[in-house]
Amino acid sequence: TDFQTLKSQSEAELISKLESKTKGLEKIMVENERLRKEIKREMGAAEKLRVAKTSLEVTNEKLEAELEETKQRLREALSKPVTGGTDKAWKASVVTRMFENKMKELEKELSLKTSSLSELKLQLKEAKEREERAEMLVRQREDQVDVLKRFPALKADAGASGGVQTTTRLKSAEPDGETASSSDYRKVNTLLQAAETEKSSLQAEVRRLKKELESFDPTLLDELEDLKYNYNLEVKKNILLEEQLKKVCDQFGVQAEMPSVSVS
Repeated sequence: TDFQTLKSQSEAELISKLESKTKGLEKIMVENERLRKEIKREMGAAEKLRVAKTSLEVTNEKLEAELEETKQRLREALSKPVTGGTDKAWKASVVTRMFENKMKELEKELSLKTSSLSELKLQLKEAKEREERAEMLVRQREDQVDVLKRFPALKADAGASGGVQTTTRLKSAEPDGETASSSDYRKVNTLLQAAETEKSSLQAEVRRLKKELESFDPTLLDELEDLKYNYNLEVKKNILLEEQLKKVCDQFGVQAEMPSVSVS
């Protein structure tokens, strides 16, 4: 009958939408795994920078202490009176030049170490900024995952218009003064419950994905902007779809709540 045909079409559409949503989540899982490995390498590099920074700071402290000690020795050597003729004067001159050369070497080395330390601090600052951007992307990605869980994906705009036509045909196919059999009611209700069960299962998968998320590559910004735009379109489509399904339930006297998922 027309009713059975239309009901089969509706079931096929629901199954197709669930499959589309599942594929979308699988794609996100693969991308998340790639990003997790990439960010892990980035975090390892940042840790090495921190260790190098600490080592340089310790080295700088030692060099500063050694430089100060050398200056003090030079001051003491210069303050001592030179007596005993030319030999002592020559020795004092040699000592002075040795200390001066040592001071210059230490100052040069200290300057190089200070420059390296400044560069490391800059690199650490950049790494911190990348981590903060990654954390922001994590929150955005979590929101996108929740969106995919809350609203089943549709194939195209035609899917929404097709749903309207299906509802219209269902109304026209309804026998005057009669309702579908209780068996048909149970089938429709079972279909809705199956969809809710599938959504609950996907919700559990999303929660697992949230625990695995650490950070993301900033190159995902453009992709996330596209996802936000597509999300706004899908919201409108799914609102229309839910209204149509509610009308079908009311039309055939099925008392079933629409499956829903809260965004947390």
